[in-house]
Amino acid sequence: MDGNMKYKVEYHFAYGWDDAGWEDDDQPARFNTVPEAQTAIDELIADIQDAVARGNMIDLETKDNYRVVAEDNAN
Repeated sequence: MDGNMKYKVEYHFAYGWDDAGWEDDDQPARFNTVPEAQTAIDELIADIQDAVARGNMIDLETKDNYRVVAEDNAN
């Protein structure tokens, strides 16, 4: 595996899988490892579940709506 490989999170939109659009300092969010990207997904889902539990939003998001892909295979 290439040491320079980057990973991104994709979201399953109505039209199919596409970049989730996450940003870090106004740049597309990319991760060095699959576990790092998966942790970001897990943290997002946990935040959503907390907001749902507080009644601040409805529960429409699931972990299945997200996936990690290699940057060069992300189409």
